[in-house]
Amino acid sequence: MNWGTKIAFLYLSFATMIGVMVYKSVTQSVDLVAPNYYEQELKYQDKIDGINNLRAESKAIIITQGENSISFNFLKEMGVPKGHILFFKPDNAASDFETEIKTDNEGFQTIETKALTKGTYLVKIDWKIGDKKFFKEERISI
Repeated sequence: MNWGTKIAFLYLSFATMIGVMVYKSVTQSVDLVAPNYYEQELKYQDKIDGINNLRAESKAIIITQGENSISFNFLKEMGVPKGHILFFKPDNAASDFETEIKTDNEGFQTIETKALTKGTYLVKIDWKIGDKKFFKEERISI
């Protein structure tokens, strides 16, 4: 094999590798953390206040993970919580799941995890009791 053939082979190999990398990068899906993250950033002080309120009420919520469900136990003595629970899956926005907080008389809410895809979720609970806002994040694996 002469030098010309080796250079041509090297050039074609490099061009093929670049073509494959361009194809893979074009077909890769890129999900934003949130479609309205600028708007959420402006409201971030509400989350900070909610985290600080939660620190003051250390047992305001207890999260328990079962085999096929996740239970949320809100402190009954504080009142009826109003808000939402978001199951945020960082690697796939299509797997995110959000629900309203609907507790029973004892302050319990159970969510079945059968419909959720397997993987790691960041559970974000944002609720309000009276005028006081609360916020909690917890990482779970399903």
